[in-house]
Amino acid sequence: MGCFGGCSSLNWETISSDDLPNLTYLGSGAFMGCTKIKHVTLNLSSLNKETFYGCSGLQDLSLPNATSIPNGFCANCTSLTTLSIPQCTYIGVYAFANCGSLTTINNSTHLDELY
Repeated sequence: MGCFGGCSSLNWETISSDDLPNLTYLGSGAFMGCTKIKHVTLNLSSLNKETFYGCSGLQDLSLPNATSIPNGFCANCTSLTTLSIPQCTYIGVYAFANCGSLTTINNSTHLDELY
């Protein structure tokens, strides 16, 4: 688990690059199981596996600079409805597994690899 992994009471509803302008890296599982996170917009180009795994309250995720989504990145995010990944060309194994509410994916480039 990462730095906030398992902090289900962490009351950080929105995570944004506007609020974290110096953030350049999120480790594996950084927010795993943080169920109160609802909105994420991060300008990171490099992502790690299982960063938001099990964030069941997450509703929308915007990653405008990400070119790849690693394995298990948002698996079990059961409230996720909207995903914006305009630069993404690769989505890893189980990246969005069990995200049964996901209805909208915004991707302006063509995905090359899906696993």
